[in-house]
Amino acid sequence: MNANHPANVKIIYSDAAWNPLSCDCGLEALALKAAISGGIQMNFQEVVFYTYSRNLTLHLDGHSSETSIRSIIHDIHVSS
Repeated sequence: MNANHPANVKIIYSDAAWNPLSCDCGLEALALKAAISGGIQMNFQEVVFYTYSRNLTLHLDGHSSETSIRSIIHDIHVSS
């Protein structure tokens, strides 16, 4: 996950805030939403987000039919 990025790119790392029993990634999705909102307020132009959560990545890529965090994922897509 250590890629070279231009100096103007902000990097956000997620620490897999998810439930290992249910594989629910709702907390991580909320953290990403908050990070994007904060980045917008701070006028960040380019952000790279790294996560270990396969479920969150599937949600963001539209490859999950899980409905529990659909509204959060929608908000993330609209914000980004």
